[in-house]
Amino acid sequence: MLASLAALLHTGAMAPERAHRRVMISSASPTCRGTVPVTCAHIIEATEACAQEQREEYFRLMPSRELPKVSLDLRAFASKANDNYEAGIFSRQDGAIPQWKNVGTVATTSPDQITQAVAKQRALIERWAYEVCNDFETNELLMVLEGGPPIQIAWAIKPEKPSFFDSLMGKQDEAVVLNEVDRTAGFDPVLPCGFLGKPAREYRGGGVSARYERIVIGKPPEVPVRDISQAKYNAKYAKKLPGVGGR
Repeated sequence: MLASLAALLHTGAMAPERAHRRVMISSASPTCRGTVPVTCAHIIEATEACAQEQREEYFRLMPSRELPKVSLDLRAFASKANDNYEAGIFSRQDGAIPQWKNVGTVATTSPDQITQAVAKQRALIERWAYEVCNDFETNELLMVLEGGPPIQIAWAIKPEKPSFFDSLMGKQDEAVVLNEVDRTAGFDPVLPCGFLGKPAREYRGGGVSARYERIVIGKPPEVPVRDISQAKYNAKYAKKLPGVGGR
């Protein structure tokens, strides 16, 4: 199952890490789960407010990824000296999303703490995966958030690509290894971590274009108005189409 994502990510392998089980989590509740001997403030809840807080924390941990405040995007040239560690986050659910799908990125202070970072933010990540995975034609959300099979979460680190000269010598990208995070994985309640979810879901609009809808937790997905959009498309491009508009 995990090997099916190798074609999605041109990334390399990293050995699975051991989950640090200082705090055990059960799957009974979507927010303050289990008997955690700390306040609920240490649990990242599945709310829009928490999503924004964890987004800001991600950029604090990965300052080179900070979105530009002007029209010129210079992130490709930004210094990475103050960056910490990040990993792509993937999700699937039996009967709904059979293949692993990228839903965002987590950041934390050490590669050995990525599993803990996912476990600490799991409620938020699962909800974000639910919001991301839609039907391209209808924009309907496909995952079952409550009462369905468990939503699976895994992470993978993007390795360096072969250099230009190594590529000329035939060196291939390394195979990717997904590290699935068990629902009982523990975490340090004060671990610094952030989560940057995919900002928008994509669905088919009218004509030949796709529409992108910004994800906001709790906001129902847009209902495509394809007939109206298609009519506008046809009217705008009728003069360019042979046999349309009296030509």
